[in-house]
Amino acid sequence: MQHRLFPLFIVVVLGLVWGSSFILIFMGLKAFAPVQVAALRLMFAGFFMMPVVWMYRKEVNRDALKFLFLSGLIGNGIPALLFATAGKMIPSGISGVLNSLTPLFTLLFGSWFFGVAILKRHIWGVFFGLAGAAILLLPGYFMKDEKIMNPLGGILAIVATMLYGINVNIIKQKLGHLNPFIVSAYPLGFMALCALPVFIASGPGRNFAEHEAVAWSSVGYLAVLGIVGSALSLIIFNILVQRTTALFASTNTFIIPVVSVAWGLVFHEPFGWNVLLGLLLCFIAIWLVMRK
Repeated sequence: MQHRLFPLFIVVVLGLVWGSSFILIFMGLKAFAPVQVAALRLMFAGFFMMPVVWMYRKEVNRDALKFLFLSGLIGNGIPALLFATAGKMIPSGISGVLNSLTPLFTLLFGSWFFGVAILKRHIWGVFFGLAGAAILLLPGYFMKDEKIMNPLGGILAIVATMLYGINVNIIKQKLGHLNPFIVSAYPLGFMALCALPVFIASGPGRNFAEHEAVAWSSVGYLAVLGIVGSALSLIIFNILVQRTTALFASTNTFIIPVVSVAWGLVFHEPFGWNVLLGLLLCFIAIWLVMRK
């Protein structure tokens, strides 16, 4: 018999795993370019999921395949590249805070394209979310050293979060009839096949030669990111949604930014008043959007 607190335990674990994703990207960037970091992440995740793809190969028709590929592109491929690129421009903690706005963009795109009802408190949630993002990024305009904080990186992270919001609606509206394992495995599998030639063409041998001391450790961090942070955690999340509700499962959104900021502090990333205030406003936005 499952303990009543077990779902809450899983939510916390997912928050810790996904909140750690941004520092793993940072570690991967020590030896590899953003496009290589994204490719390695997708390859580890997608090839790990290939047995699941093979297991369910007879249950997916051609019409579903195009939406599974689109889900992989919008929900995994492009965001992986955007967050990796942002990791060169902004602290990993700020990337994690901006990622927490996913429920906000899920609501907006659901309202615009799929007729999801939007309430007055949702509008306030959008306001607080945008205010939080602005407070996180605006001080970067006044910093002389763009290596510390380049607001363009924040914009890239926000675009990635917007794509996550679109993908959630695609899954709900177009792929909701499929087994959660299919919805998890096929998009990652598609992206792994796309990422492999990109990684080979990027000339990774040069990276191993120039960053011999850290290259293999960076690969290890990205393997953890892909297998645990993308593949396994996505399966666990979908199972949690089945056993509880999507709203309850999504409460890990409150944990992710705290974990990402904490990792940033461990690695001595800049932490100012704007990070604390931006985090608070983003929390208010999430609460307004997700509250029943």
